[in-house]
Amino acid sequence: MERPTGTLQLKVAVTELALGGTRYRLISLQNIESEMSAQEMVAWQTVIRVMAHEVMNSLTPVSSLAATAHDLVTGVIKQLPADDPRAIALTDAAEALETVTRRSQGLLHFVQNHRRLTKHLVTQIEVAPVQRISRDCSAFSPMT
Repeated sequence: MERPTGTLQLKVAVTELALGGTRYRLISLQNIESEMSAQEMVAWQTVIRVMAHEVMNSLTPVSSLAATAHDLVTGVIKQLPADDPRAIALTDAAEALETVTRRSQGLLHFVQNHRRLTKHLVTQIEVAPVQRISRDCSAFSPMT
């Protein structure tokens, strides 16, 4: 339903009933905006979870292989004579591999931190005095 303040998402239900020999049709409209928002949030969480999984599956071996290759190249450099002309190219390769390792590990940490967005919060119910709730709430938002 369109209205001046925006679109209103409604669920329409129709029920037929008979009263005193007369048939009536009862039509009810229910605002389902909160349910739609909840479903949209679940969909986004699913997208984030799938993307994080795929990124982790790709980055983990890249990070591991780059670190291993860096160690291998560094080991070869240490065995070369000081004046070996290959040392410069191998040093460049070692630096490149270190950069790949560092950047891929940074991306892994980024994805791991953002996976928290997809975790479901667990509600903990507790009985609390109204004064404490009021005090705790006022500590988070300035009163104007």
